[in-house]
Amino acid sequence: MDSRSTEELGSSSIKSVALNIISQVTFRLVTFILNAYILRHIHSDVMGLINVRLNLLFDTILFMSREAFRLACLGHRGKEGWEGVLNLMWLSVPVACLWSTLLGWVWL
Repeated sequence: MDSRSTEELGSSSIKSVALNIISQVTFRLVTFILNAYILRHIHSDVMGLINVRLNLLFDTILFMSREAFRLACLGHRGKEGWEGVLNLMWLSVPVACLWSTLLGWVWL
């Protein structure tokens, strides 16, 4: 590597780090402002009801979609036969989509 490519690499790395820091601070500031606005303008009863119900819905969807995979991994012993467990792994995304659709319909 010559010194010119090293300098270009260093300057592009510094530029990338600076843009990353600026974007992180901006997104965190926007999130904070939106959360403050929502907390100030929504009634506390509504906020509590939605917060509890959405957390329950989220936890239920995650539990239903990941429990079968977790149990398959815990029940598997040894180094052979992981093909079945890996076949279960790809099912977690469609199962989560199915559960979120069904439970979201029930929630609404």
